[in-house]
Amino acid sequence: MLDNRTLIFAIALLELLCGLLVLTALGERHGDRQRWVWSGSFLVQGTGVGLFVLRDHAPDWLTIPVANTLLMLGSSLTIQAFARLLGRGVPPLLSLPASCVHGIVFWAAYAAGADMLQKTLLASGWLGWLQGGTAWLLLKHSKTHPAQRVIGGWYVLMSTMIWIMLTAMVANLMPVESPLGNSPARNFYQLCALGTIMASAMGYLMIENELNRKELVQLAQRDSLTGALNRRALELIAATEWSRHVRYRLPLAILMVDIDHFKAINDRYGHATGDQVLRHFSAVLRGEIRRHEVIVRYGGEEFLILAPNTDLDGAILLAERIQRVIRAKPFDQNITLTASFGVAAQIPSPQSDWAALVKTADQRLYRAKACGRDRVVADESAATAPA
Repeated sequence: MLDNRTLIFAIALLELLCGLLVLTALGERHGDRQRWVWSGSFLVQGTGVGLFVLRDHAPDWLTIPVANTLLMLGSSLTIQAFARLLGRGVPPLLSLPASCVHGIVFWAAYAAGADMLQKTLLASGWLGWLQGGTAWLLLKHSKTHPAQRVIGGWYVLMSTMIWIMLTAMVANLMPVESPLGNSPARNFYQLCALGTIMASAMGYLMIENELNRKELVQLAQRDSLTGALNRRALELIAATEWSRHVRYRLPLAILMVDIDHFKAINDRYGHATGDQVLRHFSAVLRGEIRRHEVIVRYGGEEFLILAPNTDLDGAILLAERIQRVIRAKPFDQNITLTASFGVAAQIPSPQSDWAALVKTADQRLYRAKACGRDRVVADESAATAPA
């Protein structure tokens, strides 16, 4: 039979090593505070588990209430670390303050002379609750990150094992023993605990790496000044949308938008103000488009709006509405903005070309500017003048 004290020592050592590893291996995505929260969860739990090894060789107050309290706090830090990584909140009953309160309750029970079963129910019951809470947090938001399902499933196993063992103890089907007990069930649980440590550490790093990768992809596809998508992103989106619209014979519209007299703004107020105007203009556009529509900074002060499932009449209405909003929302008291629009739409066919549709919209934009600016051009012969 395996010596449980040796297994617990191995768990403590692995927890402490993982804490140091995470501290040095985590990326900069969440800053130093995130590093310390996640590393701290391992170091605190490792210290608590390590104190179990000293049972019968150190004072009971150190190896029972202190050790169990550290284990509870470390488990709460694990939940907090995963929640922060995923951008989620921690429910109050799974939070660090809740574990602090439970630790105080455990100390009070210890001081009052609680027996082994009572202490085990208090400590292991709360640990099972926290393990279940970790599983819930990971599995609830696991659609984006497949690694979460694996780690969450492992935490389900650990939580279930704890509650089965506690139920067996209450029903006198299993001996009530300290963490150093050498029953087969206890040994199996400790072996699984070793797996949990590795799954948590590696899984966390896998999720962190996936988030960093997606963040880099997003940065590569967005204009850093305005937050709008860039032309590289447009190429990817356009290819998908064009194929979809060809297949289902749906109308697709493009609006080319250009800020009127932007060069004069730059010349008079400076490029810093010009940059602020571009941010303001982009924000106005984002506030007016529908959820499935896309804004792209096409070049300089020129923007492209991709409007799926929109025919020419719908695109004209969209352009005229945006035109009115731009006039109604000046940059400041000295700078009132207007914009020119070139609009094109069609139901794509296998013989049609995305580039040709963009070229048509661009030509109509130049016609709008040539006709006096602050207007919408949607065909080759007419321009909608300012309302």
